[in-house]
Amino acid sequence: MRISLLLEREPFGEIVEQTLPDLLLAVAGKAHVVHWYPSATASRRRTRDEQLWLCNVYLNAIFRPTVGRAALEPVRREYARSTVWWRRPLQRAYVAAATRGPSAAWLAGPRVGITPPLAHADDVVILGGNHRLRVLDRHLGVSHVIVKAGRDPSFMRAELELRRRTNDLPVPRVVRAGAGERWFTEELVVGTPLNRLPLRSRHWPFEVARAALECLVRRTLQDVVAHEYAKARLSAVEQVLLNPRLHDVESCAIREVARELASVVRHSPPDTRVATAQTHGDFQPANILAGGDRVWLIDWEYTARRQAGFDALTYVLGSRLGDGFAARVGLALGDRLGVDVLQRWPGLCWDTPAGRRRTLALFLLEELELRARENTSALFRRPTPGTATFLRNVEAATRDLCAAAA
Repeated sequence: MRISLLLEREPFGEIVEQTLPDLLLAVAGKAHVVHWYPSATASRRRTRDEQLWLCNVYLNAIFRPTVGRAALEPVRREYARSTVWWRRPLQRAYVAAATRGPSAAWLAGPRVGITPPLAHADDVVILGGNHRLRVLDRHLGVSHVIVKAGRDPSFMRAELELRRRTNDLPVPRVVRAGAGERWFTEELVVGTPLNRLPLRSRHWPFEVARAALECLVRRTLQDVVAHEYAKARLSAVEQVLLNPRLHDVESCAIREVARELASVVRHSPPDTRVATAQTHGDFQPANILAGGDRVWLIDWEYTARRQAGFDALTYVLGSRLGDGFAARVGLALGDRLGVDVLQRWPGLCWDTPAGRRRTLALFLLEELELRARENTSALFRRPTPGTATFLRNVEAATRDLCAAAA
């Protein structure tokens, strides 16, 4: 999530001030003070020995005015090519201007001051994120990742647990993890997200990522009673809604929709079973990187045991894209999406209308639980951007599923 969106949801500057010193102490071995300045004008009040960093909220990057070109390569790969064809020339020009020379300072908004100065800072770029900050160190060839202040550390712990148990996934190698597992260091990889590649170049990286996730599913498959699984997911949603740190996300509406989705599953015969497996949790084009002859599947913070087809459904239905999600669920219910990923995904029941209805109801329950957990922070000023649109789409899709089950 870009810093421009994070600033709408949370006091991102305060979070940077609280989070970065812990990471810098751990990886640099000395205490640092970090100051967030909301504008270039405000940064004029900094002390003489403060090292000044620029923050471009649209490129999601914090970097030195003299940053090296190679250090910003991950940023250019992510943002220089728009996903909308007619915006590409303008966006390419903006990224070029925002990452070099005097124009970088002019196009940047906030500033960050770090005391004492970081060594080889021109090789370092700091990236914002939904749950964590990422510090890319080109000089050492590593990326440091830390949970943001006020965010749930269980997401990172789940990711580290999975990555310790598996060594055949296309993910960067973990170098070390900090005490309490609030931060870790991994090898730095530089690739282009799948959604920023030309259409003709996307098939191979997707197939590599898909095959890796299918192998993970087959290795961790476990059947459970569908009714019991739906009951457990409903209970998990209701438990999250009791969290006092949950920002207002229409809790009553979520609870009602979750109960309706669970009731769809109860229409199945009592002995109906559903396959569960370890999942990535956020399988989407932006989390598939391609570089040279390598492919990496990144951002495993949402990994958990869920319905075996959760990742396939996330990707095919575009559940993180907002508008149109309910319509895509409707097409999937009638098996009219025109893709074969769902038909051949291991453990996914997709052959009958009743199977698709049950599968989609459980998927929406799992997504509701994840979205509710995503909003549990006492620091939030408002829900995560896109939450309201997602809930409207889930409500619409739930009405269709309930009508089909009647």
